[in-house]
Amino acid sequence: MSKNIKDLMSKLKKVYKAKKRDDDIVGTGANILPPTFYIKAPKPLQRLMGCHFPGRRIIQVSGRPNSGKTSTAMEAIREAQKGYFDQDKKYVESEDVIVIFVDTEKKFSIDRAIRMGIDPDRMLKIDASTIEEAAFGIEQSLELIFSETPKAKVLVIIDSVGNTPSAQEADKNIDETTQLALSPKAIKRMLRVINTRYMSKKDVCMLLINTSYANIGSVGQVNSGGSGMEYQSSIIIQLTRIGDILVTRAGEKYVKGIKAKATLTKNHNQVADMSLKYIQFEIEADGIKSLDSFNIKNGNSFTSGEDKIIIDKFNTKKDEVTYVLNGTAYNCTKAEIITILENDNYEEVIKEGDSEEWLRI
Repeated sequence: MSKNIKDLMSKLKKVYKAKKRDDDIVGTGANILPPTFYIKAPKPLQRLMGCHFPGRRIIQVSGRPNSGKTSTAMEAIREAQKGYFDQDKKYVESEDVIVIFVDTEKKFSIDRAIRMGIDPDRMLKIDASTIEEAAFGIEQSLELIFSETPKAKVLVIIDSVGNTPSAQEADKNIDETTQLALSPKAIKRMLRVINTRYMSKKDVCMLLINTSYANIGSVGQVNSGGSGMEYQSSIIIQLTRIGDILVTRAGEKYVKGIKAKATLTKNHNQVADMSLKYIQFEIEADGIKSLDSFNIKNGNSFTSGEDKIIIDKFNTKKDEVTYVLNGTAYNCTKAEIITILENDNYEEVIKEGDSEEWLRI
């Protein structure tokens, strides 16, 4: 740091202290930190975002009903109860992450949560019928948590936020005297307060589950909650249901789960030059699964110790895969290459660079 900058920093800190302001917030560009911790995300979403769910950020997961939104929230709860990634992206096994789950839809299934490996006694559950109730519950919980444990790590989930009414909307009959768009204003106010008071200095990760609806008068769909929520979200993932997972038993068809697609529409946490636009996956009773244990695609690479496999060519119609192992080319089917990768403990290289290792845990 040059002498001039050092002198300016020293003088600026004195000004902050004289005004009884926190001088720790004063720094240079070198003091801009990455997320202070991460909650492990389902593997398909890891690959989509290029990261796990980052702390001190707001992540929005949106979609139509039965597209996998609540399953995503439950996966996050389960993983948060196991541990987290620290700022250096090293995994820390810990039971100290506190989960605050705000339920506005009254659809949370304790039975399914237990089957997924969630301990319901280790999460704070807040029932809220309005945005103001949700905001009050979150603020009071965070105040209590950080007053007792200043360095706590907290995962806040609201399921769901966009369709939850404001207190004024809930108390009035909708008529010509009722002001419209009150809920988006209440959501914007809630996120602004939480972001300013807590997420700027405390280790809070917020996962917003949102609802999408048809864009009347135009193509596509729109997320509930207004532009304020779009603005505050660092990452937005759009989920779409594309079909059912069917099984046949005794001549009758049963639905085992759903097939879904996740599309990345916003990512301020992106570190690579390029990212995936969308990825397909499956959701069953015990959670989210990749369609394949490995993503067999041209150019993808896998490592096991010093061995490296690169997919040179994959013909989906003929089911022919040409891969290169340590400089030698081989041919096989997709099933055969997946078997090789699984049996020899290969791991997919998510992206090039220093941060690829932490996505493999």
